[in-house]
Amino acid sequence: MVIYLKNPSGIFGELKYNKESFKSFAKHSHKSFNIIAIADRDINIAYHNQPLQTLHSNQIAIFNPRQVHLTSTKSKESLDYYSLHLQESWCIEVQQELFETEEFLNISPNIIKDKTLAKKFLSICSSILENPKQDIEQELKAFSRKLFANYCQATIQIEPSQTVKKIENYILKHLQEPLTLEEVAKEVGYSTAHINRLFKAQYGLTLHAFLIDKRIDKAKELIRVNKTASLTEIAYQAGFYDQSHFIKNFKKVYSLSPKAYK
Repeated sequence: MVIYLKNPSGIFGELKYNKESFKSFAKHSHKSFNIIAIADRDINIAYHNQPLQTLHSNQIAIFNPRQVHLTSTKSKESLDYYSLHLQESWCIEVQQELFETEEFLNISPNIIKDKTLAKKFLSICSSILENPKQDIEQELKAFSRKLFANYCQATIQIEPSQTVKKIENYILKHLQEPLTLEEVAKEVGYSTAHINRLFKAQYGLTLHAFLIDKRIDKAKELIRVNKTASLTEIAYQAGFYDQSHFIKNFKKVYSLSPKAYK
């Protein structure tokens, strides 16, 4: 189940709820700020450049914008899984009430062992699920202010190199085209092996995995804003060569099909 959160300016977030058994999913990232919690049992989370961590009940896990990660569990039992995505721009506005910043300030640590915050987060999620049309924004802002005030790290983030930025910009500009690693390498003047090393160091992803990640992100946005488009149209606009390839990769990241998400 996916519920969009809206204010007069438009959609500022979405809540996803699943009761399912988890398996390992592909590494990916989000443009949004993501908070997750589970009602019981545990899931493992692998963040780029961090040791494997475990999320327990009465805790929340944080995924900062563009932070590469994956989640997994060995259990085959179902669990209640809550995932809230908040637009980065919305979060920056909340952070500006607390800090002097023009950019999103990352949260650290990624696993927050605060039972009070976790309980409040689950309460907000349950309230949204019970009444999706209610105005929940002010309550979410109050929760976010407390989260940011306690856990924001006003530190200088390591910026991608100029080469990585150039490759990223080229990929985003030509996302709909059938890009190859060789084509991208030729554009920036480096070997495919060197480019893959750069991206593995920066994001923990090969260039191909990064490309798929951005196409999935694009497809998700297209589904959200264009309710009449077919999955075939969305797959093409996001740069996938066919619908089955699109569906397979989407399910790896979001644990449900594009049709179910739509």
